[in-house]
Amino acid sequence: MYAEIDTQDYIDEIVDNIRKKDKIKADLVISHIARMGADVQRRMLQALSRENTDFTVSYIIHLLEIAATLDIDESEIIETLQDMLLQRPDNIRFLLENPALSEKFDIIDLIAELQYDGAVPYLLERLNNEQDQQNIIRIIRALGSIGDPETVNSLSEYLYSENRPLIMAAIEALKEIGSSNALEALTERIGTDHEIDARIVDIFALIQDEASLKALNRVLKTGDPQLRNYAKTKLIQIGPKVVPIIIDNLRDDDSEFVIHSLNILGMLGDASAVNAIRQLLFDHPPNGNIRFAAFEALGMLPILKGIFVLSNGLSDEVDLVRKAAARAIDRNNTSTLRSGIR
Repeated sequence: MYAEIDTQDYIDEIVDNIRKKDKIKADLVISHIARMGADVQRRMLQALSRENTDFTVSYIIHLLEIAATLDIDESEIIETLQDMLLQRPDNIRFLLENPALSEKFDIIDLIAELQYDGAVPYLLERLNNEQDQQNIIRIIRALGSIGDPETVNSLSEYLYSENRPLIMAAIEALKEIGSSNALEALTERIGTDHEIDARIVDIFALIQDEASLKALNRVLKTGDPQLRNYAKTKLIQIGPKVVPIIIDNLRDDDSEFVIHSLNILGMLGDASAVNAIRQLLFDHPPNGNIRFAAFEALGMLPILKGIFVLSNGLSDEVDLVRKAAARAIDRNNTSTLRSGIR
């Protein structure tokens, strides 16, 4: 019976149904597709794919559901559907609503590629129930790719996993999200593993927004000298944009933190730090190591005015501070400075 159907009329009919969004007639036409040959089935697939709408996607999904009864290969339908999803990511919801179909797709990686935020609840549910390590890592990466800050709490749990690949996957996902709560979660993870800590410091140094620079700055307070020095190196490499944050450190009560901050300001050589260091010395901090670090920093900075602060250091009660002040004077040895000392 169906062999007598004119194939061109058949295709023209579905094209007209698509144009008019006539579901009743389209359902009737599609109901015959399994009895048509591979060429007609392929032309039907092509006709449906030309209009990327909910209407046509639903029929392509139907073709996928009945693929076992068709002459064309299932892979042709999957490839067509994937192309349509890439063009219109919202269509992925059809797959999320049909678990049997989602198994035919590499849906996790597809979601990641599309960065489809509508899939977040689906991914979180799968994350909670998944047992396979590689799938967990793929889900974590997909959530990172989407970048929804609401997923930070769920991802942060993996920072404390006993499984290192899961920890590293969570770190990278939080890096991709890059929100303030993601950076805070990474900051809280620091302190138990140098390799992990160093990777987190690298992330802060890479992002370089205000929140990440402040997080990197807080690493200066860590008790791990190796990590602290690594953070100092990163701050110095970043350059002048960290100067305002480091200057604020000079008001802190932690003497070691202040000293490290002075070291950084000296290495950066930015003249905008001079006034803050001069004010610190004017207040005469009781810790001689702070005064020493301050004069050492000033010795590496261009001092254009207020040079009297250097000469005042020559009368400091601590010998090392006096020597640091003398070196600073020598490095800033200008006629103006010599006049100020006389």
